[in-house]
Amino acid sequence: MYASLALVLVAVSTTGASASRSGNTVTITDTAAEKHSVYANVNNTRNRLDNTAGRGASVSRTYGFRVTSVRACVNIQRASDRCSNWG
Repeated sequence: MYASLALVLVAVSTTGASASRSGNTVTITDTAAEKHSVYANVNNTRNRLDNTAGRGASVSRTYGFRVTSVRACVNIQRASDRCSNWG
């Protein structure tokens, strides 16, 4: 008997950034035309996936551990970063 493993896509967003996770892969997308880079935090830790490529660009990374949560953030210089809830 074979066990099937279903991958679930979880997406979160805040103004300017969108992040998703599926299995152990995380993707962060810049969704705004502003001068701020975006990043994804992974598993409520300091694991961070940066995207400095600009509006419409996505960056993905497959981690060697189980990804259980992700959030999207906008890197705002000299102020608090704007982040989504964890998802």
